[in-house]
Amino acid sequence: MPVAGRLTQGAITEMHAVSRSIGARFVVMFVPFKSQVYLPLLEDALPKDDLRSALSYYLESFGRPVDLDRLYANRLAQNRLMQQFCAKAGAAFLGGGSGQRSNRPAVMRILVAEDDTVIADSGKFGMAVERLTPQLADRLELGRDVEGVVITNVDPSGAAASAGLREGDVIQQINGRTVRSTEQVRSGLDAASDKPVVLLVARSNGSFFVPLRTPRG
Repeated sequence: MPVAGRLTQGAITEMHAVSRSIGARFVVMFVPFKSQVYLPLLEDALPKDDLRSALSYYLESFGRPVDLDRLYANRLAQNRLMQQFCAKAGAAFLGGGSGQRSNRPAVMRILVAEDDTVIADSGKFGMAVERLTPQLADRLELGRDVEGVVITNVDPSGAAASAGLREGDVIQQINGRTVRSTEQVRSGLDAASDKPVVLLVARSNGSFFVPLRTPRG
């Protein structure tokens, strides 16, 4: 592990230990940074070549070509790393808009744009979702006729992971109702009672139904 990673891991472990020693609870809250918020918006607003050209102009001092696919894939890397640090230290993690879940039932939800183009945390189910754009569909090798809301992050300890859901899955229906926005997914899951909700999910190899149980607590 790089020095910066070891220092961060050590700091989290020490702060968690100190908090417990005085009867307090240590929680790490990771707020989305600019690339998480604006990159999906830019991908929707600009043709890919124009976006690459614009980023190349501003990032040319780095001396390497701009890889949009890698930028997009890695935009949540710090969130995942922080969750790993917290899990190792036994500390609670609250990842706003990251798809990560804290160790308590209530999770902060962040919607950073009214036009539904960026990540929304699905709360207690332990996953994050995002509107499926043509760019995302191409990246996931889905047909252009596939519509829905794509899962962009899954908490490995959450209900979504337990149900077999994974990053890149596209939620098309919740209990028989078509969903096309993150808000529809959120409201559909929030309306869930003790009975499992049934999701129609699309992957590159076809569509299938997934029962998703509401977490207890």
